[in-house]
Amino acid sequence: MWHGVALALAAAFFGAFLAPDGLRAQDYTELPPELEARAQHLYVNIMCPICDGQTIQQSHAPIAADMRSIIRERLLANETDQEIVNLMVESYGEGVLASPPKRGFALTVWIIPPLVLLLGAGVVFLVIRGLLRGARASARPELTQMPSERELEPYLSMVDEEISGGTEPARGSGGG
Repeated sequence: MWHGVALALAAAFFGAFLAPDGLRAQDYTELPPELEARAQHLYVNIMCPICDGQTIQQSHAPIAADMRSIIRERLLANETDQEIVNLMVESYGEGVLASPPKRGFALTVWIIPPLVLLLGAGVVFLVIRGLLRGARASARPELTQMPSERELEPYLSMVDEEISGGTEPARGSGGG
């Protein structure tokens, strides 16, 4: 029994020294508050290249930890945020940018949503205006000109004939 416990303790002790780098605790460089704020800003604006939809702040992947470490080192070396972002883009491609660049074809990502919103607002405005006009128009009767008796004479004759069963003279022919 003691052999099993001793073997487990030895494995745990020596396993910590033999563990791959990804399994050890990350070297963490303490930053002054203003640099820490810049680091956090960069973390949320740079995506993990192997994680779907995760920034390097959210990711637990070793590559994200390496990227965070590089950012911290570069901040301590007094590099600007843009220089650090450029380094990440050069190393991993534009796919690491959390927001697409505002140039070229990617500019459509910035232009199309506001245009769609404006177009949708215009359509909603026109539909509501049309509905309100329709409601106002149906609320008041249309004034139409009544046809003259001369225009109605053939129809009135047919009605009179139908009512009388064909024996009454046509309207306007002298019978009153």
